[in-house]
Amino acid sequence: MIFELEPFGVKMKLVEAGGVRTEFTHDRADCAAYEPMASQVREFMEAGSKKAAGPEGVAKVIFKAATDGQARLRYSANGAAPLLWLNRPLPPSFLHGLLRQAFIKAPPKQTPHA
Repeated sequence: MIFELEPFGVKMKLVEAGGVRTEFTHDRADCAAYEPMASQVREFMEAGSKKAAGPEGVAKVIFKAATDGQARLRYSANGAAPLLWLNRPLPPSFLHGLLRQAFIKAPPKQTPHA
């Protein structure tokens, strides 16, 4: 991790950006195995990106992280801090469960082929 690189003069910073309004949407390959979850996640991300802050906030935090001279590892941008804070004390299984509930709806029942 970060301490393993110190003897080589390598300094590491992690900028956790949160939601960022971008133009990164593009056509995606269709894969039936990932539907309907993939469509739900895409819709959520596209709706969220319309409300998200622009990339300028992330750029400011990257500059601060690169120039502040601190040994601090993590920096958050665009309002990501509260969600990232929850990530620390809660077990990963709890957060994964929340994400599953938000994004994964039960697949339709398959009828056996005769």
